[in-house]
Amino acid sequence: MEHSYSIKTDAVSLFPLKREDIQIVRNWRNSDNIRFCFVNSGIISAEQQEQWYVSYLNKAKDFTFSIFDNQLNKIIGMCALYNFSDDNLTAEFGRFMIGDPDARGKGIGVEALKAALKISFDILKLEKVVLEVYSDNLPALKTYLKCGFRIVETYMSERAELTRMIISKEEFVYNDK
Repeated sequence: MEHSYSIKTDAVSLFPLKREDIQIVRNWRNSDNIRFCFVNSGIISAEQQEQWYVSYLNKAKDFTFSIFDNQLNKIIGMCALYNFSDDNLTAEFGRFMIGDPDARGKGIGVEALKAALKISFDILKLEKVVLEVYSDNLPALKTYLKCGFRIVETYMSERAELTRMIISKEEFVYNDK
């Protein structure tokens, strides 16, 4: 969905995903170390990415963000809020990746997630944010726990064990440091 939500912290900026960024995002998403973290882990063609982007723009309540590293001065990943509840008080967080290898392992994921949660709770007025992650994706689990998510359950999918997590507005503590 075209939107104008954005946020800038000391470390990162989140802004709406632009068409000119979708192919770099696709290249990151297709790398072996990232694509297997997604439920749909197949290789995505340029045409499929374009079709996804057009479909995304036509969806209500689906906000995808580019993650911009303010120090590196470039886009380094993406994330999204989608699957809003009927009462618009809960949404799912996902499509999250720090794709640029230069930005990994530096805490940028934590900063980006905190910024997305700030948009969730302060701007979109959500009460809760939920997510699912493969249980063996330890870097992602660590990031989610650092930001205040708590584990609700684990269960087996067709491919592997998934962990369902949640954070409420009351549980979220924001600082951009």
